[in-house]
Amino acid sequence: MNLGNRLELSFETDLWTFSQNRLVESAWTFSRNGLVESAWTFSRNRLV
Repeated sequence: MNLGNRLELSFETDLWTFSQNRLVESAWTFSRNGLVESAWTFSRNRLV
């Protein structure tokens, strides 16, 4: 394995890790926001 391939491979790995982390992070934020929103809507509907 020469240096070029190794650099390319590490770049792809970094890119993959980064995109994976972004996906997990945005999914977590989205589900958390959805939970808060639905809990808020539910309690508001119960109060009204």
